[in-house]
Amino acid sequence: MTTRTKHRTVHFNAPALLDGLESPLGAGDYELSEDEELIEGISWLAYRRVATFITIPQH
Repeated sequence: MTTRTKHRTVHFNAPALLDGLESPLGAGDYELSEDEELIEGISWLAYRRVATFITIPQH
């Protein structure tokens, strides 16, 4: 399967608590990466997201 990764920056205006984290993320900008794979067998190009990653800076 063909895969691609898209990168973008997301901004939280207030602290955000995400599942799996012990404490909230502070307000600010975070790098987000999304892995997508090509859906085969259809007559147009379409991708589905298979993974999303957020980069949390160490303090």
